[in-house]
Amino acid sequence: MLLTTVAQNALAQSAGGTAPIAVPEIVVSAPPKYDPYGGKYNGAVAETSDVTGTNKPILDTPRSVYVVTPQTLQQQMPQSLVEAARSIPGVYAGNGTGGNTDYLTLKGFEVNTTDAILIGSGNGLLVDGVRAPMNRALNANSNSVEVLSGPASYLYGYSSEGGVLNVNRKLPLPEAHYTAEFLGGLPSGDFKNFAGSIDATGPLYKTADGVFAYRFVASASKNDPWRTGNPVSRDELIAPTLAYYSDMVTSVLAYEHGQNRQPYDRGVTSFNNAPLNIPRTISYSEEFSNYSEKYDWVHGHTDYNLDENTDFHLKYSYASTLMNQSVIRSDNQTDFNAATGNLKRYYSTNGPDGRLTDQGLIGFSGAHRFDTGILHHEVQAGVDYYEAKLTERDVYNSKSFDGFNLYNPIYGQANIPALTATSHPAGEPLSLQKIRELGVFAQDAVTLGKLTLTGGGRYAQIYEYQRYAGSTQTDYTSYAFLPSVSALFKINDRASLFADYAQSYRPNIYATGLGVNLKFVGPILPQQGTGYEGGIKAKFLDGKLLAQASVFRIDKTNVQTLIGSALTFQQAQRSEGVALSLLGKVTPNLDVNVAYSHQRVWVTDDIATNNTIGKQVVNAPSDIFALFGAYHFMDGRLDGLTLSAGLSGATRNAVDSKNTFFLPSYVVANAGISYSFKPQPGGPLTTLSFKVNNLFDTTYYPSSGSKTNWITVGDPRTFLFSMRVSL
Repeated sequence: MLLTTVAQNALAQSAGGTAPIAVPEIVVSAPPKYDPYGGKYNGAVAETSDVTGTNKPILDTPRSVYVVTPQTLQQQMPQSLVEAARSIPGVYAGNGTGGNTDYLTLKGFEVNTTDAILIGSGNGLLVDGVRAPMNRALNANSNSVEVLSGPASYLYGYSSEGGVLNVNRKLPLPEAHYTAEFLGGLPSGDFKNFAGSIDATGPLYKTADGVFAYRFVASASKNDPWRTGNPVSRDELIAPTLAYYSDMVTSVLAYEHGQNRQPYDRGVTSFNNAPLNIPRTISYSEEFSNYSEKYDWVHGHTDYNLDENTDFHLKYSYASTLMNQSVIRSDNQTDFNAATGNLKRYYSTNGPDGRLTDQGLIGFSGAHRFDTGILHHEVQAGVDYYEAKLTERDVYNSKSFDGFNLYNPIYGQANIPALTATSHPAGEPLSLQKIRELGVFAQDAVTLGKLTLTGGGRYAQIYEYQRYAGSTQTDYTSYAFLPSVSALFKINDRASLFADYAQSYRPNIYATGLGVNLKFVGPILPQQGTGYEGGIKAKFLDGKLLAQASVFRIDKTNVQTLIGSALTFQQAQRSEGVALSLLGKVTPNLDVNVAYSHQRVWVTDDIATNNTIGKQVVNAPSDIFALFGAYHFMDGRLDGLTLSAGLSGATRNAVDSKNTFFLPSYVVANAGISYSFKPQPGGPLTTLSFKVNNLFDTTYYPSSGSKTNWITVGDPRTFLFSMRVSL
């Protein structure tokens, strides 16, 4: 259970007119001048989104855009990024590095971190509009979560075909605000999990033209595992931010230091094409099987408004991330002996030096609005440069070893054979990977009456390099033009129709890792995506309720596939379906959030002998849904009380690319209650919250790591309690 994130999100308060967690909607006066969130959120409904690259209202954006606002995060108390994004249609849990990093799928295609792309996976996960330098993006410093659906390389360079998911960090506020939180949890009947966090913000110095402001967020947690054999997890965060706001300039400089240690639990094994029927608390891991990360990140942006029609934007980022992992794993059903209970296991580690990733980005863009006759233009253009380098000194692997019985597990007695280091020349690392990307983009949105047509694209140059075990595997430069075309018809002030077409790309990197060493066959080609989408958006009840519906199709080519034990790039995949979203206030007392997607994601082409054509892609169920409601009592003796409940689930999910078997459908229920009050007039606002996740203690298996013994088991019934004090 990732209890840290609960406390962190419970602190994710934006003072721009949004309500604190579980508090009835508060009527406030106009936000203070220079409030960075002024007018941005209307409770659970976002008016604009940062992920689109413009400040246009969501109704005026010709793409599917979804935002999980601060109020929604506070009410739902998500424990992970997957849970936070569950109210966005098409988002589903992936399975990477034992479930301790952010692996998701969006419309069936992987969205994950920079470290993942550098070892051959998806990307598309952003933090403050740049590629996430950490592997757990949701923390105490998170303010909101956004998704731009479909290919988005024209804005962000290489990324997932399904879209990009952006986690916004908190910004300093021009008025003082202080919050402290304590949270405890009972995942297995023992009160052993604790988390605490603080969030302080306010003005530093006011001038005649603007204000300097600060924000300081810190958190720490300690969580005992609910599955046997796993280590205790710990998480720490320090995040100071400075900002300057004026009528012409907004400038933000932020630093974030985080470190965590999590269990590396590959999940459950399978037998007879189903998860093994043993207590879900039993893992085949060991206490030394863990994933640890430490990162330092400096980033910021400066926006300059020359006049009401012209503005310029500068963004920059630099991060260094050190990751260490030690892995106990079991790969396939054949590793398990059902008669005896013996499980064959393997051990791998990248040693004390770990894997070091350094990455940086700088980008400059501008926008100008003008008229030519009866046409209104909004032109955007920009250039950005990104560079990343990954160094892994060594990887050590063991041969398989026995001595572990799933029917009677005994931990701490693993008889691991001697480790063998992957051979490489002295004086150089085992693996060195580099990516450099230079992109130039431009677009023009032309409006005539109710119709807006937008056309543009990105021209990108990307350099990829990898040297592995003394051999240069990749060393080439590629070029791509990525067009984007869209149309939006504004029916009225409350509804619009849209359609869009866009392309994406991302590099295919030589696949290496713990226990992995594959060779290439044929030319190394980048993965390419082509997306089509059309839909409608509408607001109801004075803008407090937002509905979106769309149909989509995304084709993905040059996907890595195997010929024996070698890699080639001849697989193609397709995702098509519908996405529905409804969120906001149905009545002054009742909030609702509904997300549903129906999709078919399958392999359309591959090497014939792989037997994957027509098969469902892993972690891409046909139907995904989430439903959440909260009722606020706003007068009488129950004033300040909130009752909430939710359901989420999915249909069956393929366990591997050959669809050897499917993980069953599931539905999980949550419920909560909170009470907010002020002990005395003018005193601090105190909120007490109690929540039960997996209310009916359902056993379910949400995702697979593409192997029959890498099956994630969902958390059991979990009780959460928090106390938050805000000034």
